[in-house]
Amino acid sequence: MALTLYHNDNSSCSQKIRLALAEKKLDWESKHIQLRFGEQYNEEYLKVNPKGTVPTLSLGDDIIPESNVILEFLEDAYPEAPSLRPKTALGKARMRAWTKQCDEDVHSSIGAITYATVLRHTFANKTPEEREAMAAKAGKAKRDPAGRARMAELTRDGTSHPAFQNAILRLAKGFAEIEVALQNGPWLAGEEFSLADCAWLPYAKRMDDLGFMDKILGDSHPKVRDWFKRGQERPSWEVAMGGEWKVPPMMQMMKEKGEAELPRVEEILKNARQ
Repeated sequence: MALTLYHNDNSSCSQKIRLALAEKKLDWESKHIQLRFGEQYNEEYLKVNPKGTVPTLSLGDDIIPESNVILEFLEDAYPEAPSLRPKTALGKARMRAWTKQCDEDVHSSIGAITYATVLRHTFANKTPEEREAMAAKAGKAKRDPAGRARMAELTRDGTSHPAFQNAILRLAKGFAEIEVALQNGPWLAGEEFSLADCAWLPYAKRMDDLGFMDKILGDSHPKVRDWFKRGQERPSWEVAMGGEWKVPPMMQMMKEKGEAELPRVEEILKNARQ
């Protein structure tokens, strides 16, 4: 079957799927959605995904949204490709426990961190008319009103908003749990690279791009550092993260805005450790 992926270069959830596609050596057609310009709210895309989120996988007449659902679909649909599911029942359970965390609160935490640190500045530079027009487009998407309200608050308050603090602590907790899990093998589910690693490595990348990773890991997470390095050394990493999907202006913006917020991150972590 022909695979068409609606995705974005810097979207962590899109990066998950590109990693899996590269690992499984599957061919796919790219439909790049410019989130920075609000293309996810265009009427054409909302017909594909009424929530206006990426990624979305199209099989022609059939549409599959949600990154972790897409990961599972690719594994089910292409069992003959290199497998990204552990062979044992225990390994599969470990894998799904990690991807479940992403759906529960890890992804929303990454969103809050990115929004409060970087994306709010892109809206601040727009005229009131431009902000109003984008809000009107966003209003057409079938998204959670509470989540939309939180994004508005993060735009206003930035890293002083409680959601930013909670998100930093959630990622710190996640990486501490990864440090423990890696005692069982080089990858999250054990000895084999799996969908769990596809799901979590992009979040580690986002924290690293912002410059927050070193502050969170400190000297107490050597296994997490090695895991992240191993992930970057896989051939799939360059396919999924590099080339045309590496956008220097956005990378520079994340670096600059992240550096400006390092004192706030240090403060949050220090207070949590006391």
